[in-house]
Order: sequence, then C-alpha cells, then structure tokens
Amino acid sequence: VSPLNSTYSFQTYIFKLNSSYLELKINQENEGNFFSHNLFIFLLEDASKLKLHNFHNSNISYLFNSFFLFVGRNSEAEVYSAYFRNPYSKVDKYVFIEGEGARALVKDVFIGEKRNFLSLRNDLIFKKSYTSGEEYSRGILLDESTVCFYGLARVEENLKKINAFVEGDALLLSSSASFLPVPSLEILSNDLRCTHSVNSGPLSQEKLFYMTSRGIKMEDAIRMYVESYLLSNLEGSDENFKERVRNYLTFI
Repeated sequence: VSPLNSTYSFQTYIFKLNSSYLELKINQENEGNFFSHNLFIFLLEDASKLKLHNFHNSNISYLFNSFFLFVGRNSEAEVYSAYFRNPYSKVDKYVFIEGEGARALVKDVFIGEKRNFLSLRNDLIFKKSYTSGEEYSRGILLDESTVCFYGLARVEENLKKINAFVEGDALLLSSSASFLPVPSLEILSNDLRCTHSVNSGPLSQEKLFYMTSRGIKMEDAIRMYVESYLLSNLEGSDENFKERVRNYLTFI
C-alpha cells in the first residue's frame, strides 16, 4: 500500500535479442514520496548475449523491480546489480535457462543502512541439458538494516550436465543488523552439479590485526577490507560500475 498523497509509477520494458549482443545500463536514482514498480523482460535467442549493469541508489517510499530473463540456445546473460540507500526495496530476478549451451551469471552487491529493508530474490530455473547458471549475492549491513536473500536453483526432470551454484554472503558491521538467507535447491534430475553456500558474520579480527600490524590505521584497514569484500563480487563488470560502487563506499 502506497502512503497518502503519493503517486504510483509502473513501467514495463521488453528487450528481444536474436543472434545479437546488448550491453544495457539501468540507473535508478529517484527521490520522492511514491511507489515505483518496474518490470524488465529479456528474451535471448540463438547465440545472443546480454550484459546488464543495474545500479540502484534511490530514496523513494517503495521500490519494486522484477526481472524475467529467458536464455535460449547458446545464449549468455550476465547481470550485475548494486542496491543502496532505498528505505524499502524488493527485487526479484527469474532466470529461465531454456536452450542447450545457455549460461547465466547473476552477481549482486548491497549496502544496508539505518533501518532500510531489502528483499532480494534470485531464481535460476533450468529447463534444458548442457547448461549452467550461477548467482552470487554479497553485501554489508550497518545500523538496524535488514536484508532477506532468497536464492533458488531448480532443475527440471530428465536433464543432464547441469552446473548450478547459489551463494548469499553478508558482512555484519552492526550487532543490530539482520541477514536472513534462504538458499534452496530443487533437483529433479541426477546427472548434474548443484551446490549452495551461505555466510554471514562480523569483520575478521585476524585480518584487521594483520593489516594494522603493517602500519595501516584501523579506519583505513576497515575501509580497505570492506571495499575488497564488495568489489571482489563484481569481477567481470565494467570499470565504471565498480567505480560507482567504490564512490558510494567512500560516501558512507
């Protein structure tokens, strides 16, 4: 339900690729008291490739984004996302791997601040043999922020040679912050490799001690640690996207 005196914004974007390449950058940096719902649909057919950079740094009442990707034969989809600042956000990504030789890679970074809430869902649905899909979500949580992570890899019946991986990871910089991970595997076939991983915890005191013992100030050591932790999850993205994430870390 949107607040009183607010407006509702709904946008739908559809992209269809056929034996082609698309590099797309989505920047959401809105301000105001309104509800925003954005639907993105990508259809990749016959050896197409999508490279998507998705940067969220909004401050609106409610932000809800849905992504549906249909990855066809010998096609590739790479999705890099960064989620910052918005008080209440829900982002769902559904990746349907529908053609042999298809590959999907989803990488997210997030920073939770104040009492902000982020619900992050990534589903990989395998419908054809000889395919692969991986998803990695990693972030830092400050203050009383909360992040819910739902990661799913589902393999349909009678498939083989599937490679799937799901990871949710959070660095807790406040005792009041919460990370709620729910990784899931639904495996209906046998000849495959599917794994998942979840990690959360505070800064490594051992690593910080090592850095400070080399003459690095504690504040600088923490900043370097956090920057390395986040940016390591954006390997493969372009340098401009990494720089925007680095600049936001400097800002906070």
